[in-house]
Amino acid sequence: MKLLQMKLHWQILVALILAILVGLVSTDVTVFGVELVELYSFIGSLFLNALKMLIVPLIVSSIIVGIAGIGSSGSVGRLGGKTLLFYLTTSLFAILIGLIIVNAISPGTVDVEAAKDIIEIDSDV
Repeated sequence: MKLLQMKLHWQILVALILAILVGLVSTDVTVFGVELVELYSFIGSLFLNALKMLIVPLIVSSIIVGIAGIGSSGSVGRLGGKTLLFYLTTSLFAILIGLIIVNAISPGTVDVEAAKDIIEIDSDV
C-alpha cells in the first residue's frame, strides 16, 4: 500500500531498477523450453504494437471531439479546415525532420557495418 502512495517518478524509478535486476537474473533461464528473454521481447513487441495501433485513432478522435465541441456550424468548417491543415503541416515537418536526421546520422550502423552484424544478432527474431 505504501508503494501506491509514492510519487509517480519514484514508482517509475523503482520499476526500472526491478526490470534491470529481473533482466540480469533471467538471462539464461528457460521455462517450458522458452528463454525468458525471448518471452520478454515478445511481450514488449505486443505492447509497442498495441500502442502504435492506438495513436492514429486517438489523434483523429481528439480532433473530431475538439471540433464538435465548438458549437456553431459556420465556424466549424473554417476551424476544421485550419485544424486539418495544421495537423497535416506538423506531421509533414515531423516526417521530414525524422528522415533528414535518420539519413544524416544513420542509426544502427557503425563504420558502414550493420550493428546487428557487429553484436551478432540473429535477424530471424
